[in-house]
Amino acid sequence: MKILFACCAYFFYTYTFASATVIDGNNIVFIYEANSEQPMSDIEIIKLTSEEVMNAKNEFVKQDLILKNKPIVKSELLKFNNKHNFIARLSSSLGNYDFNDNGFKLKVNNAIYLPFHYSYRVNFENSDDFNFLQLEPSKAEKLIQKIQKSRNIIIEFHGTLTKAEEYLYGDRFSDPINKGQLTTLLKNIKTIRLFINKAVIYSTSGEAIKVIYPKITYNDFIKSKNKKECLNGDNIFNIGSHTTVDEIKHSISCGADIHKRSKDWFGLTPLQWAKEFKNIPVIRFLNKELEKAK
Repeated sequence: MKILFACCAYFFYTYTFASATVIDGNNIVFIYEANSEQPMSDIEIIKLTSEEVMNAKNEFVKQDLILKNKPIVKSELLKFNNKHNFIARLSSSLGNYDFNDNGFKLKVNNAIYLPFHYSYRVNFENSDDFNFLQLEPSKAEKLIQKIQKSRNIIIEFHGTLTKAEEYLYGDRFSDPINKGQLTTLLKNIKTIRLFINKAVIYSTSGEAIKVIYPKITYNDFIKSKNKKECLNGDNIFNIGSHTTVDEIKHSISCGADIHKRSKDWFGLTPLQWAKEFKNIPVIRFLNKELEKAK
């Protein structure tokens, strides 16, 4: 079974470190669908990932190929079912050396994502912990001499899968018809979320520079997620397009009104969102709550 490879600005290596699998364009579909609460059927996955099925001469050849590839897809899904340790590698670059804090600013933040074809993504829960590479001046100077003007590096994130869920991403762009107005293009993206347990910084030649660890452990992260308190703003839906079902449940438990308009939902009420985007897990959940509220 041939799997389409997704090319992008970021790059990945298709090998396995002990029990941790490197996410790449060939396996991201299987990793997501194996851990999603709303997975696609095996046949849908085959149609999405198999090049020979896509290029079949007619429906009879296609059907034969689908049946042939079913065991392969089942095997791939079983491989990643309940597997939680993954590695994502991406290219980045160093900023200027900060002589006050003794280190380099790294271009990493919570908004970073690793795009692939088929609308699958990898996002990081705690990338704010990895936006600075601390090095004493003498080592930093040697590093700059080695990597020269490009300042390019490779960051290898070792993470634990926390969620495989669809998110609604909104991109703002200038409306070509109504000049000067911004339009929001909303797209449903299947997203694998990782809590980063460590990040290994490499030069582009493959030399390890330093290992960075998060401020809190994965276990402490899970505890903090489970012990959310009701804040003053939780009585309304001050939430955005990345909101998860768990966050919706928390807001409702804190007395949020699902009929009330929220500015962070592009001026829409949860009811309006539910009517517009019916197949997203968050919206499916909201629809159930709306039914209860009738």
